Amino acid sequence: MRPPNVNEVYALGLDARTDDRFSGPLQRLLHIQASPNLTELRGPELTALAQHCRERFFAQGATIYGGSQPVTCAHILVEGSVDLIHDGVVQRTVKAPYAVGMIPMFAGTSAHALASTDTLTLEITRDRLYEAMEDNFAVLHGAVVRMLREVNDVQRLLDIRGSMARTEPEEVPYPEEELDMVQRIGLLRRGFYEDTNLEPIVELARRGDELRAEDGHVLWGEGSPAGWGLHVLHGVIHCRGEDGRRDFRMGPGSVVGYIDAHAASPRAYTATVEGRLVAFRGTTETFFDVLEDNFELGMGFLSALSTALVGLYEKVAESDDEST
Repeated sequence: MRPPNVNEVYALGLDARTDDRFSGPLQRLLHIQASPNLTELRGPELTALAQHCRERFFAQGATIYGGSQPVTCAHILVEGSVDLIHDGVVQRTVKAPYAVGMIPMFAGTSAHALASTDTLTLEITRDRLYEAMEDNFAVLHGAVVRMLREVNDVQRLLDIRGSMARTEPEEVPYPEEELDMVQRIGLLRRGFYEDTNLEPIVELARRGDELRAEDGHVLWGEGSPAGWGLHVLHGVIHCRGEDGRRDFRMGPGSVVGYIDAHAASPRAYTATVEGRLVAFRGTTETFFDVLEDNFELGMGFLSALSTALVGLYEKVAESDDEST
Protein backbone atom coordinates (compact mmCIF):
# COMPACT_ATOMS: atom_id res chain seq x y z
CA MET A 1 0.00 0.00 0.00
CA ARG A 2 1.51 3.34 -1.03
CA PRO A 3 1.73 6.31 1.37
CA PRO A 4 -1.24 8.71 1.22
CA ASN A 5 -1.16 11.70 -1.12
CA VAL A 6 -1.98 15.06 0.46
CA ASN A 7 -4.64 15.77 -2.14
CA GLU A 8 -6.38 12.48 -1.43
CA VAL A 9 -6.45 13.20 2.29
CA TYR A 10 -7.62 16.76 1.73
CA ALA A 11 -10.39 15.66 -0.65
CA LEU A 12 -11.86 13.58 2.16
CA GLY A 13 -11.67 16.52 4.54
CA LEU A 14 -9.48 14.74 7.09
CA ASP A 15 -7.49 16.94 9.45
CA ALA A 16 -7.25 14.68 12.49
CA ARG A 17 -6.78 11.03 13.24
CA THR A 18 -6.86 8.56 10.34
CA ASP A 19 -5.25 5.54 12.04
CA ASP A 20 -4.61 2.77 9.47
CA ARG A 21 -7.11 3.94 6.87
CA PHE A 22 -4.35 5.38 4.67
CA SER A 23 -1.08 4.10 6.14
CA GLY A 24 -0.40 1.12 8.33
CA PRO A 25 2.46 0.57 10.80
CA LEU A 26 4.94 -0.28 8.02
CA GLN A 27 4.30 2.97 6.13
CA ARG A 28 4.56 4.97 9.35
CA LEU A 29 7.81 3.22 10.21
CA LEU A 30 9.25 4.09 6.80
CA HIS A 31 8.26 7.75 7.15
CA ILE A 32 9.83 7.96 10.61
CA GLN A 33 12.99 6.27 9.37
CA ALA A 34 13.20 8.76 6.48
CA SER A 35 13.23 11.75 8.83
CA PRO A 36 16.78 13.15 9.28
CA ASN A 37 15.81 13.99 12.87
CA LEU A 38 15.40 10.28 13.60
CA THR A 39 18.08 8.58 11.49
CA GLU A 40 19.76 6.85 14.47
CA LEU A 41 16.63 4.90 15.38
CA ARG A 42 16.67 1.21 14.50
CA GLY A 43 14.14 -1.67 14.36
CA PRO A 44 12.75 -1.98 17.91
CA GLU A 45 12.75 1.74 18.67
CA LEU A 46 11.31 2.61 15.24
CA THR A 47 8.50 0.16 15.83
CA ALA A 48 7.85 1.54 19.31
CA LEU A 49 7.60 5.09 17.97
CA ALA A 50 5.44 4.13 14.97
CA GLN A 51 2.88 2.52 17.26
CA HIS A 52 2.29 5.84 19.02
CA CYS A 53 1.85 8.09 15.96
CA ARG A 54 -1.34 9.35 14.34
CA GLU A 55 -1.84 11.09 11.00
CA ARG A 56 -2.70 14.78 10.83
CA PHE A 57 -3.43 17.06 7.86
CA PHE A 58 -2.96 20.84 7.82
CA ALA A 59 -4.18 22.96 4.90
CA GLN A 60 -1.88 25.71 3.64
CA GLY A 61 -1.84 28.55 6.18
CA ALA A 62 -3.23 26.43 9.01
CA THR A 63 -1.78 26.90 12.50
CA ILE A 64 0.25 23.99 13.82
CA TYR A 65 1.54 25.78 16.92
CA GLY A 66 -0.09 29.04 17.98
CA GLY A 67 2.76 30.57 19.96
CA SER A 68 0.86 31.10 23.22
CA GLN A 69 0.70 27.62 24.79
CA PRO A 70 3.44 25.09 25.63
CA VAL A 71 3.97 22.56 22.83
CA THR A 72 2.58 19.14 23.76
CA CYS A 73 3.20 17.18 20.54
CA ALA A 74 5.71 16.88 17.72
CA HIS A 75 5.05 16.40 14.00
CA ILE A 76 7.08 14.26 11.59
CA LEU A 77 6.46 15.75 8.15
CA VAL A 78 5.29 13.24 5.53
CA GLU A 79 4.48 15.75 2.78
CA GLY A 80 4.54 19.53 2.68
CA SER A 81 6.43 22.22 4.61
CA VAL A 82 6.14 24.29 7.79
CA ASP A 83 7.23 27.87 8.56
CA LEU A 84 8.80 28.36 11.99
CA ILE A 85 8.10 31.92 13.13
CA HIS A 86 10.01 34.09 15.60
CA ASP A 87 8.77 37.57 16.54
CA GLY A 88 6.42 37.57 13.58
CA VAL A 89 9.13 36.71 11.06
CA VAL A 90 9.69 33.35 9.34
CA GLN A 91 12.93 32.11 10.88
CA ARG A 92 13.18 29.02 8.68
CA THR A 93 11.06 26.66 6.65
CA VAL A 94 11.13 22.96 7.45
CA LYS A 95 10.21 20.49 4.72
CA ALA A 96 9.35 16.80 4.70
CA PRO A 97 10.78 14.49 5.90
CA TYR A 98 12.03 16.58 8.85
CA ALA A 99 10.23 16.87 12.21
CA VAL A 100 9.03 19.98 14.04
CA GLY A 101 8.14 20.63 17.67
CA MET A 102 10.62 18.30 19.40
CA ILE A 103 12.73 21.03 20.99
CA PRO A 104 9.95 23.21 22.47
CA MET A 105 8.06 20.07 23.53
CA PHE A 106 10.99 18.82 25.62
CA ALA A 107 11.75 22.33 26.86
CA GLY A 108 8.13 22.94 27.88
CA THR A 109 7.98 26.19 25.89
CA SER A 110 5.67 27.59 23.23
CA ALA A 111 6.31 27.77 19.49
CA HIS A 112 4.73 29.45 16.49
CA ALA A 113 4.46 27.42 13.29
CA LEU A 114 2.20 27.53 10.21
CA ALA A 115 1.76 25.10 7.32
CA SER A 116 3.33 26.89 4.34
CA THR A 117 1.82 24.29 1.98
CA ASP A 118 -0.79 21.57 2.37
CA THR A 119 0.99 19.35 4.88
CA LEU A 120 0.57 15.78 6.09
CA THR A 121 2.29 14.75 9.32
CA LEU A 122 2.67 11.94 11.80
CA GLU A 123 1.87 13.42 15.20
CA ILE A 124 3.21 12.05 18.46
CA THR A 125 2.19 13.54 21.79
CA ARG A 126 4.63 14.29 24.58
CA ASP A 127 3.09 11.66 26.85
CA ARG A 128 3.24 8.99 24.13
CA LEU A 129 6.85 9.83 23.32
CA TYR A 130 7.80 9.74 27.01
CA GLU A 131 6.10 6.35 27.26
CA ALA A 132 8.07 5.06 24.27
CA MET A 133 11.31 6.35 25.81
CA GLU A 134 10.60 4.76 29.18
CA ASP A 135 9.72 1.42 27.57
CA ASN A 136 12.67 1.43 25.17
CA PHE A 137 15.94 3.09 26.21
CA ALA A 138 17.15 3.18 22.59
CA VAL A 139 14.49 5.83 21.84
CA LEU A 140 15.77 8.03 24.69
CA HIS A 141 19.39 7.36 23.72
CA GLY A 142 18.71 8.36 20.12
CA ALA A 143 16.95 11.57 21.19
CA VAL A 144 19.87 12.59 23.43
CA VAL A 145 22.43 11.95 20.68
CA ARG A 146 20.45 13.86 18.05
CA MET A 147 19.88 16.84 20.33
CA LEU A 148 23.54 17.00 21.36
CA ARG A 149 24.55 17.02 17.70
CA GLU A 150 22.13 19.86 17.10
CA VAL A 151 23.60 21.81 20.04
CA ASN A 152 27.05 21.20 18.56
CA ASP A 153 26.00 22.46 15.11
CA VAL A 154 24.30 25.60 16.42
CA GLN A 155 27.16 26.47 18.77
CA ARG A 156 29.58 26.06 15.87
CA LEU A 157 27.50 28.41 13.71
CA LEU A 158 27.34 31.04 16.46
CA ASP A 159 31.08 30.75 17.18
CA ILE A 160 31.93 31.28 13.52
CA ARG A 161 29.59 34.29 13.39
CA GLY A 162 31.13 35.67 16.57
CA SER A 163 27.74 35.60 18.29
CA MET A 164 28.44 32.99 20.97
CA ALA A 165 28.87 34.98 24.18
CA ARG A 166 31.34 33.46 26.65
CA THR A 167 32.55 34.89 29.97
CA GLU A 168 36.25 35.37 30.61
CA PRO A 169 37.63 32.62 32.93
CA GLU A 170 38.10 33.67 36.53
CA GLU A 171 41.05 32.89 38.77
CA VAL A 172 40.43 30.60 41.74
CA PRO A 173 42.77 29.08 44.36
CA TYR A 174 44.64 25.98 43.25
CA PRO A 175 43.30 22.82 44.97
CA GLU A 176 46.31 20.99 46.36
CA GLU A 177 44.30 18.09 47.78
CA GLU A 178 42.66 15.37 45.71
CA LEU A 179 39.02 16.04 44.86
CA ASP A 180 36.67 14.49 47.39
CA MET A 181 33.14 13.23 46.74
CA VAL A 182 31.53 16.50 47.85
CA GLN A 183 33.61 18.50 45.36
CA ARG A 184 32.84 16.04 42.56
CA ILE A 185 29.11 16.24 43.24
CA GLY A 186 29.34 20.04 43.42
CA LEU A 187 30.94 20.16 39.96
CA LEU A 188 28.37 17.79 38.49
CA ARG A 189 25.50 19.80 39.97
CA ARG A 190 26.32 22.67 37.63
CA GLY A 191 24.83 22.97 34.18
CA PHE A 192 22.58 20.20 32.88
CA TYR A 193 22.48 18.32 36.21
CA GLU A 194 21.43 21.28 38.35
CA ASP A 195 17.94 19.96 39.15
CA THR A 196 18.76 16.24 39.10
CA ASN A 197 18.12 13.87 42.00
CA LEU A 198 21.19 13.11 44.07
CA GLU A 199 21.39 9.33 43.53
CA PRO A 200 22.49 9.33 39.84
CA ILE A 201 24.83 12.27 40.49
CA VAL A 202 26.57 10.27 43.22
CA GLU A 203 26.95 7.36 40.79
CA LEU A 204 28.44 9.62 38.10
CA ALA A 205 30.79 11.15 40.69
CA ARG A 206 31.87 7.74 41.95
CA ARG A 207 32.64 6.36 38.48
CA GLY A 208 34.56 9.38 37.19
CA ASP A 209 38.16 10.35 37.92
CA GLU A 210 40.30 13.40 38.54
CA LEU A 211 42.49 14.90 35.83
CA ARG A 212 45.44 17.23 36.44
CA ALA A 213 47.52 18.67 33.62
CA GLU A 214 50.21 21.33 33.18
CA ASP A 215 50.45 24.36 30.91
CA GLY A 216 50.65 23.51 27.21
CA HIS A 217 49.28 19.98 27.54
CA VAL A 218 47.01 19.09 24.60
CA LEU A 219 43.93 17.32 25.92
CA TRP A 220 42.73 16.38 22.43
CA GLY A 221 43.11 17.43 18.83
CA GLU A 222 40.44 18.64 16.42
CA GLY A 223 38.87 15.69 14.58
CA SER A 224 40.06 13.05 17.06
CA PRO A 225 37.63 10.50 18.55
CA ALA A 226 35.74 11.68 21.62
CA GLY A 227 34.73 9.54 24.60
CA TRP A 228 34.99 11.78 27.66
CA GLY A 229 34.54 15.31 28.92
CA LEU A 230 35.61 17.57 31.79
CA HIS A 231 34.07 19.64 34.59
CA VAL A 232 36.74 22.29 35.24
CA LEU A 233 37.59 23.20 38.84
CA HIS A 234 40.82 25.13 38.25
CA GLY A 235 42.70 26.38 35.22
CA VAL A 236 41.82 27.30 31.64
CA ILE A 237 41.26 25.25 28.49
CA HIS A 238 41.99 27.07 25.23
CA CYS A 239 39.69 25.74 22.49
CA ARG A 240 40.60 26.43 18.87
CA GLY A 241 39.16 24.94 15.67
CA GLU A 242 37.92 25.60 12.15
CA ASP A 243 41.29 27.18 11.20
CA GLY A 244 40.88 29.73 13.96
CA ARG A 245 37.27 30.65 13.23
CA ARG A 246 36.42 29.06 16.57
CA ASP A 247 38.64 30.39 19.35
CA PHE A 248 37.56 30.62 22.99
CA ARG A 249 38.71 29.88 26.55
CA MET A 250 36.84 27.88 29.21
CA GLY A 251 37.65 28.19 32.90
CA PRO A 252 36.48 27.12 36.37
CA GLY A 253 32.85 26.03 36.50
CA SER A 254 32.69 25.23 32.80
CA VAL A 255 31.94 21.91 31.12
CA VAL A 256 34.15 20.97 28.17
CA GLY A 257 34.13 18.10 25.69
CA TYR A 258 30.98 16.25 26.74
CA ILE A 259 28.85 17.36 23.79
CA ASP A 260 31.25 15.83 21.25
CA ALA A 261 31.66 12.72 23.37
CA HIS A 262 28.02 11.98 24.14
CA ALA A 263 27.00 12.82 20.55
CA ALA A 264 29.56 10.28 19.23
CA SER A 265 31.07 13.06 17.11
CA PRO A 266 34.74 13.86 16.40
CA ARG A 267 36.31 16.60 18.49
CA ALA A 268 35.18 19.99 17.17
CA TYR A 269 38.35 21.81 18.26
CA THR A 270 41.81 21.32 19.73
CA ALA A 271 41.83 21.75 23.53
CA THR A 272 45.06 22.98 25.18
CA VAL A 273 45.70 23.62 28.86
CA GLU A 274 46.67 27.12 30.01
CA GLY A 275 48.27 27.21 33.46
CA ARG A 276 47.55 24.25 35.72
CA LEU A 277 44.34 22.32 35.16
CA VAL A 278 42.31 20.42 37.75
CA ALA A 279 39.09 18.82 36.50
CA PHE A 280 36.66 15.98 37.01
CA ARG A 281 36.50 13.61 34.04
CA GLY A 282 33.48 11.54 33.06
CA THR A 283 33.08 9.10 30.19
CA THR A 284 30.29 8.63 27.69
CA GLU A 285 30.02 4.95 28.61
CA THR A 286 29.34 5.81 32.25
CA PHE A 287 26.89 8.57 31.32
CA PHE A 288 24.66 6.31 29.25
CA ASP A 289 24.95 3.44 31.75
CA VAL A 290 23.61 5.72 34.50
CA LEU A 291 21.04 7.24 32.15
CA GLU A 292 19.61 3.82 31.29
CA ASP A 293 18.98 3.13 34.98
CA ASN A 294 17.54 6.60 35.73
CA PHE A 295 14.73 7.61 33.38
CA GLU A 296 14.07 10.87 35.24
CA LEU A 297 17.72 11.85 34.77
CA GLY A 298 17.35 11.25 31.04
CA MET A 299 14.20 13.35 30.74
CA GLY A 300 15.73 16.12 32.84
CA PHE A 301 18.81 16.09 30.63
CA LEU A 302 16.66 16.30 27.48
CA SER A 303 14.69 19.17 28.98
CA ALA A 304 17.86 21.07 29.84
CA LEU A 305 19.31 20.46 26.37
CA SER A 306 16.11 21.63 24.72
CA THR A 307 15.97 24.77 26.85
CA ALA A 308 19.57 25.52 25.86
CA LEU A 309 18.71 24.98 22.19
CA VAL A 310 15.75 27.37 22.39
CA GLY A 311 18.16 30.02 23.66
CA LEU A 312 20.75 29.21 20.99
CA TYR A 313 18.19 29.48 18.20
CA GLU A 314 17.10 32.85 19.58
CA LYS A 315 20.73 33.97 19.26
CA VAL A 316 20.78 32.68 15.68
CA ALA A 317 17.64 34.71 14.92
CA GLU A 318 19.23 37.80 16.47
CA SER A 319 22.42 37.36 14.43
CA ASP A 320 20.30 36.86 11.28
CA ASP A 321 18.56 40.17 12.01
CA GLU A 322 21.89 41.93 12.51
CA SER A 323 23.23 40.66 9.18
CA THR A 324 20.22 41.95 7.17
